[in-house]
Amino acid sequence: MGAAPVLAFALLNAHLYFDVTVEMNAPIKVTAQTALLFAMLTYTGEIRFLLGRAMPRLYLSLAFCTLAASALCALPFSLSYLLGLTDRLDYAGIAFMLGLISVTLIARILSLLPLKKKSFDAPLDAPEENSLDYAEQEDNEAL
Repeated sequence: MGAAPVLAFALLNAHLYFDVTVEMNAPIKVTAQTALLFAMLTYTGEIRFLLGRAMPRLYLSLAFCTLAASALCALPFSLSYLLGLTDRLDYAGIAFMLGLISVTLIARILSLLPLKKKSFDAPLDAPEENSLDYAEQEDNEAL
């Protein structure tokens, strides 16, 4: 995967930015650019996982921001094109792509979240076997 999605998002963002047929501060343009920027940051976090330098909490926060920004863009833009309210196929295509990215991000988030109840007490990158004993050790050392 690597940096190809990040570069693709940058090119799509440049296409939206330099599009003179839509106003510079049009909500459709600003929302799509924001969603693409968050997607770029999220996929940069994915690259950190591939390199073995993962930051799971940062990745999760970026993924949730990407989901929020994509939700503002994916369904309304696609529906407006399908209902004939707009004729901008490029914006509808970007919105559809962001919807698919949202689906993959939901699957990735679910794979990163711990499924056991006791694991929620520890940070995401902490080893599971000593997550409950660590707090008890700190209490014993404080005495």
